[in-house]
Amino acid sequence: MGEELVYRGYAFARLVDRLGPAVSILVSASVFALCHFQAGLPWLSVLAGVFTSGLVFGAIFERWRSVPLALGFHAATNVAQDASGLRPGAASMLMPDFPSASAGAGTLILVCIAALNLLVATGVFLVARPTAARGDSR
Repeated sequence: MGEELVYRGYAFARLVDRLGPAVSILVSASVFALCHFQAGLPWLSVLAGVFTSGLVFGAIFERWRSVPLALGFHAATNVAQDASGLRPGAASMLMPDFPSASAGAGTLILVCIAALNLLVATGVFLVARPTAARGDSR
């Protein structure tokens, strides 16, 4: 909850007036990723997962201006990661045991996560715009 209040509710809202929505999304996602990197996450996971997730959360907030919606999506993402074993912990329902020969499998998973996040962020930011923002006069 604190992350969304800080990154979207406060920082994004302050940045958007000065930098515009696209740059504000990039800046808030970058700071979000940097803080996770400093917390000890591997840089590839931060870039592929945290940064691109930050782009999704930022695009959601930019589109609907709703901290609860961004927070809900963030929480759902965390639950899905825990449940699937992508972020192993006490809440994980699956604990994948990749053999050492499949070291590339982790990288492939991160690439897929990044691609999915970028697709969702782009769709929310560019496609799911209000009619008035696209210049429709209806």
